[in-house]
Amino acid sequence: MLGFVVRRLRGRWPLAVAVLLTVLITATTLTALTAFTRGVGEEGLRRALTGAEQARTTVLITSGRPADSRAKDDASVRAFADEVFGRLPVASESVARSRSYGLPGVAASGRDADLTVLAALGKDHVQLLAGAWPGPVAAPQGAGAQAAATQVAVPRAALVRLGLAESALPAPVRLDDRFGGPPLTVLVTGVYRAAEPDSAYWRLDPLGGREVQSDTFAIYGPLLVDDSAFTTGGLLQDHRLTLLTPDLRTVRADEADAVRTTTEPATATLERVGSLRAATELPKLLAELSAGMVVARSTLLMGALQLTVLSTAALLLVAHILTVRQEPERVLLTARGASRRRLGALTATESLLLALPAAVLAPLLTPPLLRLFGRFGPLGRVHLEIPDTWLVWPVAAGCALACVLLTTLPSVLRGASAAVLRRVGSRQALVTGAARSGVDLAVLVLAVLGYQQLAQYGGTDTPASGVSAGGALGVDPVLVAAPALALCGGTLLVLRLLPFAARAGGRLAARGRSLGPALFGWQLARRPGRATGPVPARMMLVAQDRLARHGRVTSGRLPRTDGTVTARTPGGPPTAA
Repeated sequence: MLGFVVRRLRGRWPLAVAVLLTVLITATTLTALTAFTRGVGEEGLRRALTGAEQARTTVLITSGRPADSRAKDDASVRAFADEVFGRLPVASESVARSRSYGLPGVAASGRDADLTVLAALGKDHVQLLAGAWPGPVAAPQGAGAQAAATQVAVPRAALVRLGLAESALPAPVRLDDRFGGPPLTVLVTGVYRAAEPDSAYWRLDPLGGREVQSDTFAIYGPLLVDDSAFTTGGLLQDHRLTLLTPDLRTVRADEADAVRTTTEPATATLERVGSLRAATELPKLLAELSAGMVVARSTLLMGALQLTVLSTAALLLVAHILTVRQEPERVLLTARGASRRRLGALTATESLLLALPAAVLAPLLTPPLLRLFGRFGPLGRVHLEIPDTWLVWPVAAGCALACVLLTTLPSVLRGASAAVLRRVGSRQALVTGAARSGVDLAVLVLAVLGYQQLAQYGGTDTPASGVSAGGALGVDPVLVAAPALALCGGTLLVLRLLPFAARAGGRLAARGRSLGPALFGWQLARRPGRATGPVPARMMLVAQDRLARHGRVTSGRLPRTDGTVTARTPGGPPTAA
């Protein structure tokens, strides 16, 4: 049987090549779109997490225990980081700070005393403007030995408040203990400022790197000290803050979901077991980005479904031509005793031979094609990593199987008897019969309803997606299928109007003096069914191009690979949000 099928295909090799290329292009396009959806979604996720929103990915852990509990606190923090971030590297920075002290001098009328705190800030994040860095504090040598004054560096605002000048440094300053303890004498040795006040590191500073905060009372500082002042110098540690900064440049979508679901339970465990409080916006940020990825996936699924409809129409057109050319052979085989099952097996084998190369080549062609497209246009500015996803093989196999069914089904439905052949070979095409039965109007009504449902998202920031029974955001199949239904409904409507337009065009052409248009109009009016293939396919292609160019059916918030978010409204281009 295989040899007979190969010889029959060889006799009509142009049509066979057309079917083969149609199946290959369809499978390759949908397979590449599947890999592109996953790759561009993860790249956009990484760009967002490492771009302007990076400060929201940090975790601030606060400990209210003394300095001798640092080892236990660090172990609890490491366990928390391992549980939440897994394989992802995490940078840890800690700052110890004292309780509040009152600055010398009389406070302004109607205001409380000005306050300050001492903190062991990292020297890598500050810039020395004058003087010298505070040195380490040595432990007292004996029981009666008097401890040396703690050296500090102050911000410029605190220097002005203390009434000191840079030329007068070092200078001693006496701070009052707000809790009734003995006063603290510090030695001001230098002046500093925050190197990057907008960086996430300054979440460790109660003032956020602003040097002064004024309300009912003013807070200056913090006064920078060496960390040894808390460990050996006798300065009481009131709080110790640890900032965890994960490196999310290689994070994957499944890992981001794991981080989002694990953070809250791990935070509760950290507070219950280690008596540490963790604060972060990471779960909220990941939830927002996850919603944006759902919107992007919905938008890409809209385009994939439209491409599927267009490819199906083209494949049915080529398969119909191939089936019509094989009618004499089918009649001859029927006359020699071939059953319908035998004819169906021959057609299925023929379709399988044409679809099998697409199932094998489409996953192999996807990576080089995406890398090639990634070098041009907007994707050229993005390092798009193509994931080694196993989904491309099932998608390619599914496309090939669908193509086998589409090319086999018309031949099987034709039957083997001469009466069926004569009936199907009449002027009325299958799509025209569907139009007469009212299927086109039903599809058109569904398209209108779907478009109205989709248009409700145009004036809001709600993504074109649905909420499942469990409350999770997901892709709404009705909204995704609305553009494809619009294409199908418009095409079927054109098929219904095509015979009337053909007859009217034939009458108009007959009134002219040119022979060519008159013959063309007469032939089209006589056999309008022959135009039901190319004309709707071309119309669907043009309509799909218009939909993709102007974005009339997409709405909501779409994530971009540069880390920003765009708002797309019906009938207009995307705008930065």
